[in-house]
Amino acid sequence: MKRCFVLLFFVVSAMVAQPSGRMDAGGGRVLEMISAYRITRMTQELGLADTQIASILPRLRERDSIEIVYRKEQAADYKLLENEVSKRSPSERKIAEIMEGMQEREQLYQEEIERIRQEILEALTVEQQAGFIVFEVRFEKELKDLIDRVRGGYGNEGNNNPQSRRHE
Repeated sequence: MKRCFVLLFFVVSAMVAQPSGRMDAGGGRVLEMISAYRITRMTQELGLADTQIASILPRLRERDSIEIVYRKEQAADYKLLENEVSKRSPSERKIAEIMEGMQEREQLYQEEIERIRQEILEALTVEQQAGFIVFEVRFEKELKDLIDRVRGGYGNEGNNNPQSRRHE
């Protein structure tokens, strides 16, 4: 398990090193590696059977793809919104259109993610469903903590680094 954590640390280090968080070929590769790590851990922790893995894997990949597209499109609209708001005379109509598009995308994204989550849960036993929910929350927290450590410098968790205290 420690070896997996060290591997994930290096993957996240590479991800953080990506300029401006762009999802170019390198960033996409990092996300693939994180996804593979997530699936490996999930399989071990939930004790998934091969048939369950075969059922869940496409859903997890679909969720990851939806997440990537959603984040890219929201970031693009945020840039448009930021540019419009920073103008001397921003167009209320254009701002409203951008915000409406962002809200519609958010709604669609939430619906798709919930649909996929339900499909994943249907492939699991009740005990595995509970484990899946716990795993997802714990994994996301571990990933965020790891990213914070990489950005703040590995081993600097206890110092007075404001970046490492941001999410407390």
